[in-house]
Order: sequence, then structure tokens, then C-alpha cells
Amino acid sequence: MAWKLVLFGKPSPFAGAEEERFLKRIRVWRPVEVVELKTAQQGSVEACLKAERAEFERRVGWDGALVVLDERGERLASVDFSRELERREQLWGGKMVFVVGSAYGLDPEFRKKAKWLLSLSPMTLSHDHARVLLIEQLYRALCIQKGHGYHHA
Repeated sequence: MAWKLVLFGKPSPFAGAEEERFLKRIRVWRPVEVVELKTAQQGSVEACLKAERAEFERRVGWDGALVVLDERGERLASVDFSRELERREQLWGGKMVFVVGSAYGLDPEFRKKAKWLLSLSPMTLSHDHARVLLIEQLYRALCIQKGHGYHHA
């Protein structure tokens, strides 16, 4: 199964380096594509979210199993996340599309179309932290599935 990570905005230099470190490790086991989309800067929050949704539809589309990162989503420990990720991959087949919204979040249409709403934390995370945490947890999930020593719990 291929993964696509759709991330709004650009990471800071620190976050970008961390992302690349874990993406390189993931790619040993799994094809993963990263798509960075522009964040909208003009107008109301609603208008920005609508513009970002339009950018997503134009550049990515709704093809694939949509996994939306949302603070109201399912919260899982790393081992449980690994098991659930593996289960859903087998169930859905094909491509999984993970979406991390902009500073304003995501247009409500993303939640409606999501196959899985996933929360990284009940706390609000900065965009940089959410990006790095998602990618690190995806790597950790693969390590758990493969019995690699990265995960020590």
C-alpha cells in the first residue's frame, strides 16, 4: 500500500529536517509521497478553508482512503495505532491519504469524506509539530509491525 501525506504549508527548517529523516526511513519499507499545498492567506477563516479545499481538490483529489488528522478524531497509543493502521490497510487496499490541515484546520468537507478521523493528541499542536509527529508515528507503526527495535515499549 502506498501512502500520500498531504500537508498544508511549508515546514520550518528544523521540522523539515526531522520530516526528511523519518521519510527516508519509511521509504525503506513503504512508498510515500509528500504533497505540500499552499495555505490561504486572504479573507475570513471560512474563505481560507474553502480555498484550501479547492487547492486539495485541484492537486490531489478525493481518490484513496482519506485519513484526516483532527483533534476530535480517534486517539490511540502507538501499538494500537500500528495494529489499526495495518488492519485498515488490509481492509481498504490501495492508497491511504493522510491530511494535516493548515493553522485554521480543514474545511468540514474533509471530515465528511474521511474514512478515518485520527487525533495525534487532545492538545492543540503547532503545524510543524503535527507534521513531524504524524510522520514519526507512521515510522514507529511500521517498526512495530516489523519487529524493528526502534519502539521500546
